[in-house]
Amino acid sequence: MGGLSTNQPKPDENRPRTQIKTGLKWLFIAAMVVAGLGIVYIIVVFSMFAFYKPAPTTYSIALGDLDGDGDLDAFYANGQSEGPRPNTVLINRGGGNFIDSGQRLGNEESAEVTLADLDGDADLDAWVANIGYNTLFTNDGLGGFVAQQPPMHDYRIGSAGWAIALGDLDGDGDLDALGGGCCGAVSFGSPQDPTLHLPYSMIWINQGGAQGGQPGAFRSSQPLESLGAEGAALGDLDGDGDLDAFFANNALMNLEADADTPQPDTVWWNDGRGNFTDSGQRLGLARSTNVALGDLDGDGDLDAWVTNQDANQVWLNAGGRQGGQLGTLIDSGQRLGDGLYRQVFLARLDGDTDLDAAVVDYNRGLHLEIWLNDGQGKFTNRGQRISHRKAQAFALGDLNGDGRADVMAGWFEAGYAIWWNQGNGKFAP
Repeated sequence: MGGLSTNQPKPDENRPRTQIKTGLKWLFIAAMVVAGLGIVYIIVVFSMFAFYKPAPTTYSIALGDLDGDGDLDAFYANGQSEGPRPNTVLINRGGGNFIDSGQRLGNEESAEVTLADLDGDADLDAWVANIGYNTLFTNDGLGGFVAQQPPMHDYRIGSAGWAIALGDLDGDGDLDALGGGCCGAVSFGSPQDPTLHLPYSMIWINQGGAQGGQPGAFRSSQPLESLGAEGAALGDLDGDGDLDAFFANNALMNLEADADTPQPDTVWWNDGRGNFTDSGQRLGLARSTNVALGDLDGDGDLDAWVTNQDANQVWLNAGGRQGGQLGTLIDSGQRLGDGLYRQVFLARLDGDTDLDAAVVDYNRGLHLEIWLNDGQGKFTNRGQRISHRKAQAFALGDLNGDGRADVMAGWFEAGYAIWWNQGNGKFAP
C-alpha cells in the first residue's frame, strides 16, 4: 500500500542509443539522397552529352544517272558538325529501289553536292563543296568515283564555299563554276587584336576548253563580292545569251558584339567570256539561304525564288509582262511561309505547264512544303507537310520513270524514304 506500482514506467535507459540509431538512420538516408542526386546528375549530364552529341549528317543530296542505266541514282554529301565524314553513293536498281554502292568518298565536312559532266567524258561527276575548299569526284561511267587531287582551294572563299552553280560561263563548251563564299572568319593575333577575314564569291574556270588544259581541272579566276553568299544560281537574266549570276546572301561576321549583319541579294552580269560585273541591284535585306531561277510567271524570262530564314520571296524579272528592263528583278510582294527555309526545287508538280516549288523548312522539324503556281507567278501552299523522323536532306527527281518529279529524303549513310508524285501536287509515301 502506498508503494510504487511494479508496472510504473521507468526512465528510458536506451534513449541515447535510440537517438544515435535515429541519427545514423537519417544520416544514411541523407547520404543516399545525396548519392542518388549525384547519380541522377551524372545520368542527366551523360544523357545531355549523348543527346546533344553531333551525329553524322547528310547535308545535301544530288540525283542523277551515275551508272548509265537510265534511272536516277543519289550522291550524299555528309559531315558531322564541322567534323569529317565520307560521302556516299546510292545506286537505283529500278523503281526507286536504292542500294548502298559501298563507296566512302573523301573525309571532309561536305556541305553541298552538284552533279554534271565536268571532264567532258559524257558521264556525271560530282562537285562537292566542303568547309574551306572544294573537291571534284570524277565518274568512271559506272558510278565509281575517284577524288581529283589536289582539292581546289582558294583562301578568299572564306570559311565555307557551299553555294555552287555549274554552267558554261566563258562560252567554250565546257562547264565552269560559280562558288559563293559563306560566312567569313575571325582570327586573333591577341585577344585585343581580332582580324576579320571576309569571304568572297568566286568564278572557277574549267581549263579544258579555250584554256587548252586538262578538262575537269578548275582554276579560280575572278573574285566577286564579299556578302556571305549561301546560295547561287546561273541563268540568262538579261536575254543576251550568256549565263548571269544571282547570289542569295545571308550575313557577314563582324567584330562587334551584336549579331551578324544581314546582306542584300545581288545580280552580276556576264560579258559572255566569264567576266562578271555588278549590276548594282540590291534585293531586299532578308537573311537569304538559297535561290532557284525559272520562268515563274510564264512570260518567257527568268525569275527567282529565294529562300530566307523567315518567309520566302519571289523576285520577278521586269522584262516580260511587267514591261520594264529585262534583267531587273522586282519584288512580287509575296511572303510565302513562316519558317527556317534552306533549299528550293522548281519543277512541274501538279500536272500543268508552270513551275511549282518544293521548299525545305528546318523549323519545327525538317520537312518539305509544296507550293503550287497559278501560272502567273502567284503561289499557294498545297498544305502537305512531307517529313520523316530520320530525314536530313531532300531531293526531287523522277525516280520511277513515270515522268513526274518524286521526293526523296535521305540520311547518313544510306538511309532513304520516297514519296511518289500523284500528278496533282500531292505525294504519297
